[in-house]
Amino acid sequence: KDEKVLYRSDFFPGLGWMMTKSLWQELQGKWPRAYWDDWLREPKQRQGRQILRPEVCRTLHFGAKGVSNAQYSDYLTQIRLNDQFVPFSAMDLTYLQEDKWDRYYLESVRKAPLLSLREATAKVENPSSLTDNEKENGIRVRYNSLDEMSHQPDSFSALARWSGAMNNVKAMVPRTAYKGVVSLYKNGVKVHLIPSDFI
Repeated sequence: KDEKVLYRSDFFPGLGWMMTKSLWQELQGKWPRAYWDDWLREPKQRQGRQILRPEVCRTLHFGAKGVSNAQYSDYLTQIRLNDQFVPFSAMDLTYLQEDKWDRYYLESVRKAPLLSLREATAKVENPSSLTDNEKENGIRVRYNSLDEMSHQPDSFSALARWSGAMNNVKAMVPRTAYKGVVSLYKNGVKVHLIPSDFI
C-alpha cells in the first residue's frame, strides 16, 4: 500500500535479495545445489537473523515454470510492483533496528483490537465502521495452529485463506511474519494475524 514502508521479517523471501559479504563467507562453503531458499529458512542457517522487506514489492516473479511448478502463481501474478522512486538512503531508517522495531511495530499491533473472525469480517466488509484506533493500528485476529493443511477455523491456514495471506509456513515461520505476526491489508483494512502466544 505504501511505497515508503519497510518491515522486519523472520521469513527469508527468496526473491530479489541481498546479503552481506560476511554472511556469504559464512554460508558459501555449505550452500546446497537445490532448494537453497528453504535451506536458508532453517534455524541452523537463519540463527535468529531477520530481513528487511518493503510493503510494496520491488521484484517481479516471472517463472511460470521451474522447480516450484508455479506453486504460488495466484499470489505472484497479483503483486503490485513499486513504480515510484523512494530515496531510502536519505531517510531515517533507525526505526528498523530490532529494539526500536519491537517498540514501534509490535506496540502498534498490541493497540489493535483483538476480534473474532466474525467481528473482523464485519469490519473488513464495512470499513466505514472502523474506529480511529482501528484506522491507525488495524485489527487483530488470533490463530492457534501453523498446520498448513488444517481446516480448523482458528488455524493460520484458515485465516490466510480468509485474509488473502499466503498460506505458506517454512521452519514454523509464516511468510512475511515477524515474531509470528503477519500484517496485510484486506479491503483497505490493516489486519494483523497473530499467534496464540502473542502478548
